[in-house]
Amino acid sequence: MQISASIGCFFLDTIVVLSEILNEDATRIDKFKKDVDFHRIPCYICSSVERECKEKIESTLDFLGNVVRESVKFVLEESMRHRHVPTTSPIASEDIIALEELFSTLHGAARAIRPVPLVNPIRIVEEWVTIFLGEKLEQGATIDISQFQRELVAKLLLLTSSIEDPYDELVTFERSFAKKISISTEATIVDSLHGIGIHDPDAIHIASAVAHQTNNHEKAVFVTLDYGSIIAKQDEIKRVVNIICCDPLYAIYHLTQ
Repeated sequence: MQISASIGCFFLDTIVVLSEILNEDATRIDKFKKDVDFHRIPCYICSSVERECKEKIESTLDFLGNVVRESVKFVLEESMRHRHVPTTSPIASEDIIALEELFSTLHGAARAIRPVPLVNPIRIVEEWVTIFLGEKLEQGATIDISQFQRELVAKLLLLTSSIEDPYDELVTFERSFAKKISISTEATIVDSLHGIGIHDPDAIHIASAVAHQTNNHEKAVFVTLDYGSIIAKQDEIKRVVNIICCDPLYAIYHLTQ
């Protein structure tokens, strides 16, 4: 038997929204969505989370479409020059090895960029590149850099669509399990969160949930997968600003206790 939504609501952290979009942490997210549906719990995406998601996605797609694509071309050409063959020659196993070092560098560069691009799509490209070229070699087929670039661009377009479409479904058009919400946060709450080491934009995300809980007299739980910065300090956060922060796996139990 379903229970009333009056027990409270959930506020989603950026990492939860992106996990749903990228199909990461699927077991946790699916369990959370089933709880939301069964208990009819409202889920909200505040404006600061929407902005951070958009920034991360745009940054990642730009990184994939420009940095990754151009870097792959450059490294393949340099590898061929090192092998003393024309850059129009077929791609060989030595060139794939050169890409191994490139992707290691790209993963590090991605983590250093702010807002941090999403690393998983870069891994997807790396895996596709290695498998695609490996299969060509195994089949005895030849492919040069120009031909490969066309295949890579097509893959990047598909990957872009696989990120943008679920983002639009969940956030832009609100056709999934969450709704956008605009809330004015209290500077004193944000400052209190800063005081215990919660930095922006996380402090603003959490402060939005606090403001909703206070203004609407409705219990709110901030749902996150950020163990390093937020869940590790969930007791301090509860003590300082009276909001529960937890993993989606446990969210319903915190809301109903």
